[in-house]
Amino acid sequence: MNGDIRWGLPSDGHIFPIYAGPANDMDRIAEFADERGVTHIRFGGDTWSLQSDKGPMASAQTGTGKWTVEGDADTFARSKSYFLRADRHEFTITAETKNRFVIDIDGEKAGQFSSENRGLRNLHVEFEGPGEKLPLDVQVFTSWVARLCMESRVVSNTWMWTLALVACIPLIILVWLGAI
Repeated sequence: MNGDIRWGLPSDGHIFPIYAGPANDMDRIAEFADERGVTHIRFGGDTWSLQSDKGPMASAQTGTGKWTVEGDADTFARSKSYFLRADRHEFTITAETKNRFVIDIDGEKAGQFSSENRGLRNLHVEFEGPGEKLPLDVQVFTSWVARLCMESRVVSNTWMWTLALVACIPLIILVWLGAI
């Protein structure tokens, strides 16, 4: 039984170490890499091929088959609820707020994660109750989905702010020239 999955900062710029266990006794169990647009996780001697795009679906091809996650909206970033299928396990992740997410197995809270306090850089997924009993590989997959949930929202918000600021440029120029 494991209660925590944490992602460390990359030492070389693109390989994130993934740790399991309490903060005072973590074991490195896997690593996530994003190399030239190809993402994968190395876990237990296997390399999982990860697929995600702007749509509501993402998947991991593992040694035991294809594991999937599907959002309930037209894009992953706009989804409020995500349905995961990993091995023989099925559960949901629900966005309670824009920063807080809850993992739910059969109506019972199984864990949580948050994008607050630099949550994307220092990802920490806390498992409790039925979530602690999930196999370690399913917990690692869930942590990747957690990162994907937060990352897609950050990218979406960044584009929105960029477009809003670009739209304000003509108004700022007119005010500066004294035309308004």
